[in-house]
Amino acid sequence: MQRIILNNARYWQTRLEVAQTVALTEADLRTAAMALEALFTIMPAGLAAAFELTKTLHPHMKTRGYWEEWETFLDELIRLAQQYARPREEMSLRTRQGEIQYQRGRYAEAYQSYRRIWRLYAVTGDRRNYAVALSNLGEMSRLRGQLWRARVLTESALAEFAAIGNALRQAYTENHLAMVYLNLQEWDASEAHFLQGLALLAPEEQQARAYLHQNLGLLYMTTQQF
Repeated sequence: MQRIILNNARYWQTRLEVAQTVALTEADLRTAAMALEALFTIMPAGLAAAFELTKTLHPHMKTRGYWEEWETFLDELIRLAQQYARPREEMSLRTRQGEIQYQRGRYAEAYQSYRRIWRLYAVTGDRRNYAVALSNLGEMSRLRGQLWRARVLTESALAEFAAIGNALRQAYTENHLAMVYLNLQEWDASEAHFLQGLALLAPEEQQARAYLHQNLGLLYMTTQQF
């Protein structure tokens, strides 16, 4: 039975790695989630496969809006990461958990998730997930009107993404910083960061490009540059 469960998880891991979210049916995602749930029954043998399948399944579940169901899985995986002393995996899982909490407007819970990531960073040295936490904390601070704090956190995140060479995340964080300067009514700085973000994007990053153009348009509307 253990071999069957592991082979099924590998099948879904491979399929999800190459699939576009729009091509996956609801039945596909639920069956993949069942494959992940089955791994919980063969711990610790299924631990590594569970972490890998979670990383691959997460963007599909998040994009399709299955947030409530997916949070239940993340909670269990975080518990397992703690039980088996896997701080790097816990940090990655808490980043995903914080993203969903943030997108659902549960800022107090997201803040606690990101604070935990800060503590785990001292153990793991995982700069990518640390930078994601800084960036999202900065955006939450902006939405709460804490603009000085937002700028400091977002600039720190930007430096981290630049250091590790993650251009896509750097572009999104340039957008966050541009929005901070938009709220501060520092129009030139805002425009400069929007344009820098666009310059970082690869040609195929059309969704990210549309997102930055939309916010750049907001700047031009605010400053009446029609």
